Amino acid sequence: MPRSGGGQSGESFWKHLKKAITYQWGWKLTCLVIAVALWGIVVDMNGDMTRELILRDIKVTVANRSILEQRGLIVTSGTENLDNVTIRAEVPMKYYRTVDNSTFSVRLDLSRITAAGEQEVKLTAQTSNYGEVKEIMEPTVTVTVEEFTTRNRIPVSSMPVYLNEAPEGYYCGDMSVETTAVNVKGPRSVVSQIARCRILYTYPENITGYYRDTAACPFAFFDASGKELDSSSLTVTADGWTVETITVSRAYYPQTTVRLSDIGVVTGTPAEGYEIKSVSFDPSEVTIAAEDISLLTDGLAFLSENVDVTGQSESFTKAIRIYRPEEYIRLSTEIVHVTVEIGPVSEE
Repeated sequence: MPRSGGGQSGESFWKHLKKAITYQWGWKLTCLVIAVALWGIVVDMNGDMTRELILRDIKVTVANRSILEQRGLIVTSGTENLDNVTIRAEVPMKYYRTVDNSTFSVRLDLSRITAAGEQEVKLTAQTSNYGEVKEIMEPTVTVTVEEFTTRNRIPVSSMPVYLNEAPEGYYCGDMSVETTAVNVKGPRSVVSQIARCRILYTYPENITGYYRDTAACPFAFFDASGKELDSSSLTVTADGWTVETITVSRAYYPQTTVRLSDIGVVTGTPAEGYEIKSVSFDPSEVTIAAEDISLLTDGLAFLSENVDVTGQSESFTKAIRIYRPEEYIRLSTEIVHVTVEIGPVSEE
């Protein structure tokens, strides 16, 4: 049966197409390569031709905070995560392969804000020699704005917040604070609640012998109930300088525990027919701190006066001060109670 004319026509088309592709294919491939190369030359010669480029994670610059503060306002939230902005730019071909997300910058201008509350602020792109920003994919930022206020001469508390345990075997001397008062400015909702400023102190570790610690410590603000306030939006100054830490100094003295000596403590003789049954101390030991505890070689602490039992017929207790040499920085107690038990003479 003869084939239809439509089938012969389709077969003829594919034959001609195959012949067109395979005939002198080497020359045709060469021409294609030459055409691409010529296009590249044209592009290089005309570097001002532009091409669209999408750039992500563009840095946003927050501008004119001071102008906003002059209006009695401050941004408290909304500017925390501004490094993920995406833009669409037209870039000249001569710069196309060299630009990146640091080439362009986007600006959040706070001077556009004129009132407190939740505000929507438009982002603007900075002019660049490497191209033109055509679109910011998320063109606005919503920020929270509060009233701005200042308080001066807030005392730095002498009672720090300790962040770790004190070193064992040491007496911690008084803390010397370089800055005794600070000035604070920020949102009224936070500044108005400040009751005290306290240093956040970390005890030194692995110390030996007498040690003096000088450290720049962070600090925090607390309300009247002792709750720590959010200080992230506060600016703290002292003597005209911005303050981020406060320098403190403190001495650490090694300690040792010694027993109280009963040598020569009791003088005199009880009433006739009575005798001393026992002598006891409360406490019986005392902890001593000194720069050099190796000087305490006898392991004893002594009382500053004696207990006179002359004519006594009953037991009694007397409070006596412990003798404290100048080299002793601290005694765990400076008063000891001496109890003398007196009773009739025992008959053997």
